[in-house]
Amino acid sequence: MAAEYIENLSIPLLKMDNAKMVESFQFFLPGTDIAERRARLKESVAEDVVDGIGDFEGLCTDLEVEFEQLEKDREALRT
Repeated sequence: MAAEYIENLSIPLLKMDNAKMVESFQFFLPGTDIAERRARLKESVAEDVVDGIGDFEGLCTDLEVEFEQLEKDREALRT
């Protein structure tokens, strides 16, 4: 059996423009300071968990790298 005929899959990422990508996947907006980023994270994660993060700047960097990878993946899928 050919897998492409068994399931229909949609990949919304393919059709997203940059603004929609930022809205959907970029957790911290560029230019925000650490206090704003902590407050933003506390909207989604328990406060004691956020306060317990030892390397918060490293976490921010990891999330930025992940967003950049999503952009690269979208471009790779498009081409």
